[in-house]
Amino acid sequence: MQANINKDMLTISKEWLELRRVYIKYSTYIKYKRLIELQLTPFFQECHIQDLNEQIVVQFLQKKMEGHYSFSMMASIRFTLKSILNYGEYKYGIPHIDFQFIKLNTKKDETKVLTSFQIQCLDNYCFHHVESTSIAITLGLYAGLRIGEICALQWKDIDLSLGIINVTKTVQRLENTDQTYSKTSLMVFEPKTETSKRQIPLPDFMLRHLYKYYSLIGVKDKNHYILSNNERIIDPRTIQYRFKKLCTENGFSINFHSLRHTYATNCVESGIEIKSLSEMLGHSDIAITLNRYVHSSLKFKQDQINKIRQPKIS
Repeated sequence: MQANINKDMLTISKEWLELRRVYIKYSTYIKYKRLIELQLTPFFQECHIQDLNEQIVVQFLQKKMEGHYSFSMMASIRFTLKSILNYGEYKYGIPHIDFQFIKLNTKKDETKVLTSFQIQCLDNYCFHHVESTSIAITLGLYAGLRIGEICALQWKDIDLSLGIINVTKTVQRLENTDQTYSKTSLMVFEPKTETSKRQIPLPDFMLRHLYKYYSLIGVKDKNHYILSNNERIIDPRTIQYRFKKLCTENGFSINFHSLRHTYATNCVESGIEIKSLSEMLGHSDIAITLNRYVHSSLKFKQDQINKIRQPKIS
């Protein structure tokens, strides 16, 4: 099949996106849409589709890597481009691009784990201030919840008698495709995977902290969101801003998602069984837990290696 010269890269990308829209989540659709508009179109709109080859694709990816994008962003760009070109090859006969040897040589993202000093600073604030920001931080640090999951929590999702959180949804600020009211809005979705729907038991001290907050604010409706105690969802960006401000006041800077990594690492170092931890984090495979979310400290490694018994010398 010969390439249809009346079809440009932008048109093929839009066709590919609309076909996927039928079976992907809205949040994923918006992610692909923005990748196409911001990453692919500016480069490939100058290329004739019948002239596309591996060299051009490599040039494109190299140019993107110069922009110091994260490994996850580069992987998303590569996947999206590959899928679109595969569709164009099947539908319009554009030249085959072999991605087998087109690899990303950028380093994987390194997420920091909080130091003992940073944890102490946050603990000192959170357990002396019973309010929405302290609850959000401690749910990240001592329950491993993502920020979208925290903001989407309602009181009906928490069983204070059993000390269990039921994670059933997440919230994201996404682009409104119709733009009727505003360009973006907060939207509540089911978690990104089935395994992300999970039950998380809370440590006793965290349960006491949460119960104190529950009693202090006077919960009247179980359908109210826990951070606002009403029907309004607090924007994850608001929590991120407050968290950043608190960290700055204590002389350090760290991403909110690092609380989740710290939780996973602390669980492993405390001897919590890895399969249980993987389920509490909502992972489908314990390899994800170990490879992405566990960052043992040098002190922990030293303690572990000292478990080797000294050899007996006769």
